[in-house]
Amino acid sequence: MSGYGEAAAKAAGVVIRELQEIAEFQQVYRLFDEIWHPDPRNVPVTMELMIGFAHTGSYVAGAFEGGSLVGASVGFLAARRTLHSHVTGAVIGRGIGYALKSHQRDWCLDRGLERITWTFDPLVRRNARFNLVRLGAMPEEYLEDFYGVMADAINEGDASDRLLAAWRLGDGGATGSGVGSGAVGALGEAGVGTAGSAGGRAVLVEGEDRRPVVRDDGWPLVRNGAGDGVPDSAGDGGLESARAGGPESVGDGGLESAGSGGPEGMGEVVLVGTPADIERLRREDPAAGKAWRRAVREKLGGLMKAGGHVVGFTDRGEYVVVIN
Repeated sequence: MSGYGEAAAKAAGVVIRELQEIAEFQQVYRLFDEIWHPDPRNVPVTMELMIGFAHTGSYVAGAFEGGSLVGASVGFLAARRTLHSHVTGAVIGRGIGYALKSHQRDWCLDRGLERITWTFDPLVRRNARFNLVRLGAMPEEYLEDFYGVMADAINEGDASDRLLAAWRLGDGGATGSGVGSGAVGALGEAGVGTAGSAGGRAVLVEGEDRRPVVRDDGWPLVRNGAGDGVPDSAGDGGLESARAGGPESVGDGGLESAGSGGPEGMGEVVLVGTPADIERLRREDPAAGKAWRRAVREKLGGLMKAGGHVVGFTDRGEYVVVIN
């Protein structure tokens, strides 16, 4: 492995290694239970699957502090030289999630893999910043209610819309000093999204009442056919984006703002905002949480389905979408 994963683990004060023993899988199961508090019928990953993945050459790894498991990640091999990272959980605020992703990247490169994919909730701002800015992964697809109804303490009561993130390991998606420059650097080189720029066309912002405010401002309203299809009783998933688990926002950075337009031929730049703290909002004002789900599904999902590309994430918590 390269030194990136080892350096990140050392900085977080953990040792990361692949898991093989039943007792280790049991520790992962207990850790994920403490993070998500799921219904017994809705666990993030079963013991049997972890055992099967590890035995057949997929990725099951844990981060240890002394003898204690403080983070774990489970993924499986997918098409196009890809590892799909199904679930990552870690003690938050310690850099452990970043260390796990760095180890995961080294593991993939050692095996000739080219991409890591995972899903995350587009409403969870800190995870979007971590994935897009810190790692340099980019959303490839907006997935409506991807996991269906999911019953756990973090996601219950909302539809499981997800963004599918792709981390291309051979084109600047490097950990350490290179992570984060994938999104920011690409925009900067293109003349878009540099600090202090005027800002793109904001089509969705957070109001003073914490609810979403749609700003069309002459911009054609793009709908993806979903309408207000967020069921009142729907649950939520997206296991790479839990409150206490999943990649944490380590070394937050990103764009101060996004430019109102790219260089010649790049197209219009549109900004789609997110709520400051969707997890707290779901608890305190469930109706507002559902309103955000509908608004982001309509705006971000609609723009992506119409051909828009997410190219970054601002420090204000906005997706930067380029419309060609």
